[in-house]
Amino acid sequence: GCFAQFGRAEGGRAGELCHNNDAVRSDLETPCALCGRKGLVLTRHHLRPRSHGGEETAWLCGGCHRQVHALFSNRTLAQELDTVDRLRAHPEM
Repeated sequence: GCFAQFGRAEGGRAGELCHNNDAVRSDLETPCALCGRKGLVLTRHHLRPRSHGGEETAWLCGGCHRQVHALFSNRTLAQELDTVDRLRAHPEM
């Protein structure tokens, strides 16, 4: 998998850039699904983590994507926060 928002490929060293074009979007008109800001590079977030069978994704800015993964375990994301609306409604987001 690719963790472009952290500036490295999974299992790679810091600074080793991810080249998976499907995981990064630089369309400056598309807003972040959580904060709504435009003009930012977006990364693909699996609403239900892949380790829990997730396939549906949303485009998030780096700040929101880092916040989601800093605050919540994959188990919590899979069981409680598996939609954009649920994530957005969480008080820490």
